[in-house]
Amino acid sequence: MDLPRPLGTAEILRRSAAGWNAGPLPQTLWTCQDLTAVAGAAWMVGEDDTGLKVPHYDGSRWTARSTPDGVRYLLEITARTATGAWAWVGISPATAQTPSWQHVPVPAQVRPQAGLNEAVAFGPDQAWAVGADAVGREAPGFPLVLRWDGTA
Repeated sequence: MDLPRPLGTAEILRRSAAGWNAGPLPQTLWTCQDLTAVAGAAWMVGEDDTGLKVPHYDGSRWTARSTPDGVRYLLEITARTATGAWAWVGISPATAQTPSWQHVPVPAQVRPQAGLNEAVAFGPDQAWAVGADAVGREAPGFPLVLRWDGTA
């Protein structure tokens, strides 16, 4: 593979046993916040001139997916299956089971100042997220670990 690419040329690199392969982006995005993949699928979070985009790759082509209602920016997305993903907006997670999104509330004990830094989903009934729950601007925060079991 010859690097660097010409300015303005974007592509996704995929590693297989045969080496690195380049593929085109699903659409013209001026930023990509996150990319996640599972066997046979990939999810991306990005933006173009019209706002938030969540493209989905089904193993053969990219298609545009809906975005969560009222959400303009997603921090992270993590695939749980080829047709399902979790996305985080600060402390507020949402889950997508193609084709729609569902808001998943965090426990009432978690304050609005809290923030999630990383998340992973192992299936429709198991997701974990870590972050920090801030006490205030001057006081240090403390670790926050959340687990979704499919119902709470």
